[in-house]
Amino acid sequence: MTSTQRLALFETLIGGPLRLSDLAERMGITAPTASRAVDGLVDLGLLERQPDPADRRAVRIDLTEPGRIDVEGRKARAAVALEPAVGALAAQDRARLAALLTRLANALG
Repeated sequence: MTSTQRLALFETLIGGPLRLSDLAERMGITAPTASRAVDGLVDLGLLERQPDPADRRAVRIDLTEPGRIDVEGRKARAAVALEPAVGALAAQDRARLAALLTRLANALG
């Protein structure tokens, strides 16, 4: 799986279901690049295209249940990998890190 595909999975988890153009915008890539990433993820059974109820001509991209399980597993593995380093920080430093990460997430929207 490419880094673009991994990002597509996470963005779909956060904001999905999404139109392809919205997914591409969230990822900061072109629609054709997003389309290729989505095609691969559809082939893997991790994403699916659904009719857009607001526009019969359009489709929305959403996670399948296996896709949701994959992303949640990736998040859990990342948390396990970070835990020793974060756990080694003093309580005051952990609180500061959490505050800074919150500010960063808010700034990114």
